Amino acid sequence: MIESTKAIFLSYASQDAEVARRLCDALRAAGLEVWFDQSELRGGDAWDASIRQQIRECALFVPLISANTNARSEGYFRREWNLAVHRMLDMADDQTFLLPVLIDDTVEPLARVPDRFRERQWTRLHAGEALATFVELVSGLLSPDARTSPTPLRPQAGIAPLPDTLRSGAGPATAPASGQPSASWRSRPALLVITAAVVLAAVYVVADKLALPNRVAEVETTPPVPAGKATQPAVSDKSIAVLPFVNLSGDDNDSYLGDGISGEILSALSKLPGLRVIGRASSFQFRGPDVDAAKVGHELNVSSLLSGTVQRAGEDLRITVELIETATGVQLWSQHYDRKFKNLFALEDDISGAVSKALAVRLGATAGQPLVNVATTNPHAHDLYLRAKELSFRSDEASLDQAVALFNQAIAEDPNYAAAWAGLAGVYAFLADAYRAPIELLPAMKGAAEKAVALDPNLAEAHAYLGYILLCYQRDFPAARHEATRAVEINPGSADARFFLGLYWLLAKDPASARAEFQIAGKLDPLNPWPSFSEMWTATAEGDYAVALKAATRVLELDPGFSYFTDPLAYVYGSFGRWQDCIDRSAARPTGAGGKPDYKIAVCYAHSGDTERARKILAQLESASLNRYTDHVNIAEIYVALGDKTGAFAALDQAYRDRSAPLLNLWFLPELKPLHEDSRYRALTDRVYASLNQGAKP
Repeated sequence: MIESTKAIFLSYASQDAEVARRLCDALRAAGLEVWFDQSELRGGDAWDASIRQQIRECALFVPLISANTNARSEGYFRREWNLAVHRMLDMADDQTFLLPVLIDDTVEPLARVPDRFRERQWTRLHAGEALATFVELVSGLLSPDARTSPTPLRPQAGIAPLPDTLRSGAGPATAPASGQPSASWRSRPALLVITAAVVLAAVYVVADKLALPNRVAEVETTPPVPAGKATQPAVSDKSIAVLPFVNLSGDDNDSYLGDGISGEILSALSKLPGLRVIGRASSFQFRGPDVDAAKVGHELNVSSLLSGTVQRAGEDLRITVELIETATGVQLWSQHYDRKFKNLFALEDDISGAVSKALAVRLGATAGQPLVNVATTNPHAHDLYLRAKELSFRSDEASLDQAVALFNQAIAEDPNYAAAWAGLAGVYAFLADAYRAPIELLPAMKGAAEKAVALDPNLAEAHAYLGYILLCYQRDFPAARHEATRAVEINPGSADARFFLGLYWLLAKDPASARAEFQIAGKLDPLNPWPSFSEMWTATAEGDYAVALKAATRVLELDPGFSYFTDPLAYVYGSFGRWQDCIDRSAARPTGAGGKPDYKIAVCYAHSGDTERARKILAQLESASLNRYTDHVNIAEIYVALGDKTGAFAALDQAYRDRSAPLLNLWFLPELKPLHEDSRYRALTDRVYASLNQGAKP
């Protein structure tokens, strides 16, 4: 008997319970201990306590993958998968902990599995060997020798179907089908982990790029890291950071120009298939004429960087650009350009094309087409757009208001300027919730995004913003999913598009899919704190304190002053009942965003028994809401902590009328759990998630 509280954990969709039972019986017959919860758990507090313990202590986690798991975005098996992934992230050596098993003939089993599952060897049983061989495989994996010195991987030729005896429980095993996988797979040769005496007849390794019907495959897959090795992934020779061009004009008023030109080149390069382009938030942290190429390469994990200078004299531009190999500092390519501002789009296209040629990146679908389209024929409109775009990346209200004005001026110059309409929609979205009641801005921001999409259906940014607006403020889940998915289809290399798709999955109650997109966004924009902040939300939704705390810490490493309504650490402490830790944190950061009192501190005061301080902060927030927008979901959390459900529901009703984006977190916010059994809560959630619940759920 394997020495473990529960040596093997079988995880499966409820529709696959019979297959799971047969596997369990076969393993137990061989003397192996198995955790199998078909009858006693599957939900509630019992699940939360017992399942977490079993996954923490099991020696081998065996997820059963099928068309049923692929089709479902929710289910207890997904919670189990997430817990297994979280354990793997904390393990020094997780190579022998996970054994994914494909139990039917579905040809797209990867559409909804965690990234960690994709990095492991998968198995499917061969007809004729069936359960006996599977049991031997598991026994070998659990043996002390296999866990300390695994046998080298053995290639196999193809994939055989699961035997009918396992699927139905009756009749002899059928002959295997053709050994070739479906044509939709683009996989590497199959691999098998096994002891020397045991060979399974059909095993395969998950491909790092698969044709998925509803989800776009990850841009980059990092191979498993051996135990004891550094976790920094290998640097691809097809990776680049575009740094902000240095302004040499001698006029600070032209500083926006270098950022604008390099930003448009970055956007163009991100469309190239096979090229990993670091997002703006990360690459634009490296400014100036003396940037250390090796440091940039290490921090952003890229093999090359593009930098340059720009000098403007009236309508004349002088631009110098160079492409540098980060590992050696060697200049791969450089060029000097003298052009008119009116020809800026053509210049940016020339630079982008030269970079793709120097890096030997194939153009794919863009072959024969410019990488940079002529977005407007009006140079003045383009100049106004670049000025507005630079301001839109700031977070203060005055800059965002100025960006709105400049985008509107650009649109007045050229009403068909799709990028300007998209930029306007984005700024409105940034102003909503933080500074203005979203309902006040909804008609203008939605109209701008729809106009951008109508003018340029291939503008990923426009689809991403429209999807966000439809999701957070219109609460139209089906339409939001369409737009968010379309943005990624157009530009899978865009960190922003991935981030917005991740937000869709989180608010649509699919945290596993959300995490996958946030992690891709984080790889594409590694110094941007927002993907980590959103992973903090995802971990909170799953009740995982360790992962939430790790994500919050990462946010503050990237931006020590980061705050979205509250301090990230205060959020985690308060969400997981660490009241004193939350209060102690308030000594360092007593205010939230915009200088307002931090609502989460009030929540923690209330739970710790200091209701006087909690009510003081509550009064301050309610007083502030009379003069400027304050999100009432935060206020509702304080009322719940004080035990005032009537006050909480009044605040939530106000948030509903305001079209508060955080209201879509209603389904997982820990502070609101005391309201869940109240009929008013059920009525509110029915309204908030109406389009998700009425047959439109993904």
